[in-house]
Amino acid sequence: MPKAEIYALGSEIVLGQTIDTNSAWISSKLNDLGIETVKHVAIADDIEIIKSVLNNSTSEIIIIGGGLGPTEDDLTREAIAEVTGKTLYKDPKLLEEIENRFRKRGFILTKNNDKQAMIPETANAIHNPNGTAPAFSIKWQDKIIYALPGVPHEMKWLFENVVLPELIQSFSIKTKIEYETLKVLGMGESTVDDKIGDLMVIDNPVVGLLAHPGQVDVRITATGEDNERKTLIEQTKKEILERLKETTIISEDLTPIEYLQNLLIKNNKDLIILDQASNGFITSEIGGNPNLNVTGVSGRSSEVEKFQTTTNDTISVSIKSEYLDKNVNNLAKGKTYIQISDGTKEITEYQQFGVRSKIDKQRLLMLIVHLLIKFCV
Repeated sequence: MPKAEIYALGSEIVLGQTIDTNSAWISSKLNDLGIETVKHVAIADDIEIIKSVLNNSTSEIIIIGGGLGPTEDDLTREAIAEVTGKTLYKDPKLLEEIENRFRKRGFILTKNNDKQAMIPETANAIHNPNGTAPAFSIKWQDKIIYALPGVPHEMKWLFENVVLPELIQSFSIKTKIEYETLKVLGMGESTVDDKIGDLMVIDNPVVGLLAHPGQVDVRITATGEDNERKTLIEQTKKEILERLKETTIISEDLTPIEYLQNLLIKNNKDLIILDQASNGFITSEIGGNPNLNVTGVSGRSSEVEKFQTTTNDTISVSIKSEYLDKNVNNLAKGKTYIQISDGTKEITEYQQFGVRSKIDKQRLLMLIVHLLIKFCV
């Protein structure tokens, strides 16, 4: 399967004045075909830098976004022409298209707009129905280069309607890609890696980890024909579930909070959260479902103790945090206690961290979600 590199041209991107969303979108579309993007590069409006990046490219597919406008700092055409050893020429059909577009809008074509009709010899013009900047593709060595406009809606239309069909045909792409994400709670990234690390060196399916505060996503990505992809994912998923069976794993297409909410509703359980740690954050996150009755009480111990419950249809979650060092630079020096009960059973948890930052609160939230799921099943 070919690999791809994506270059975003524009000094405004390099300087942080504009966020490059095009490259991520293109990578996602290529990924759906099983084409791996190995490089994203943001390049300033400097022809020597553009040429250097092109000359150091190693992938079969090069996609360049931007630099096709009429101004002096739009240098994509010139750079590609010099690197490929081709001469720029004015395509009469492209010029006519640009003139017609200007005429329909009531504008007069200026001399610098002629530049947009210039493409390298042997390049294939790609007509742009949504803008004045035509795109083009050109074969060079063992590569194919696509030069596309940087305007997102123009680029997306051209990519979906021209580039993708050409890539499928040129590289005889028949396989597709499929993935599934397992959300792991109650286990750190290093522990997950220790238990399934050997599965992460297999080429197909590819298993990868993505850590969030209090949560580790395990992504299984398979390529192949329809039945082959499903089989590969199911076999690997079964193995991962077995190895991580002592913790909480959510394989459904739900967030951990949505999964917990559905579980509480199914079990006809109300929830009361006695919060002495997060200042109401836990209640606000878990209590977002109108079909679930969640009561939150925040404050110190003297204020929340009277809300303790022993009824079987209500689960009580008590959270308390204390600090061993009040120095703001020692946030880790804290303890957090969690107690969950419903009058018939009880679980307690102690963690060696305080709750002050947003990350601390998110980590605490996912820990409580994990414990509540364990409590309910």
